[in-house]
Amino acid sequence: MENQTKKSLEFKFVNEDVEYVIKVLIVSAEEDLEIKNIEKEVYEEFTFIISILSYPELPKDLVNNSVNLIYILENGGQTRIGYLHNSSFIECNNNIFIRTLKAHVLEVLLLSGDNGHYQQR
Repeated sequence: MENQTKKSLEFKFVNEDVEYVIKVLIVSAEEDLEIKNIEKEVYEEFTFIISILSYPELPKDLVNNSVNLIYILENGGQTRIGYLHNSSFIECNNNIFIRTLKAHVLEVLLLSGDNGHYQQR
């Protein structure tokens, strides 16, 4: 892989009067990643593995942060977050946390450079 992206970000998320500190690691997916139910041209160069840590732990109905997520940036700027099950992409529910996460990750990916730590103020 020519340019390996490795960025991290930190932000606060409030849900039902609880403030969560969210830490996210964003790493380029390996070139040999295979997603059976999406055409390779869609995810080939713009797919990232996302790991999430939160304090306190996020409710499971928002996100299952015990699995690594797949972030796909499609042509035209569309984004998808999900996980792999038997090499098939399963998209996460488009709840408020997932929409917030998509926006923050996209913002960090659009910043120049392949590495860095970014913190929401």
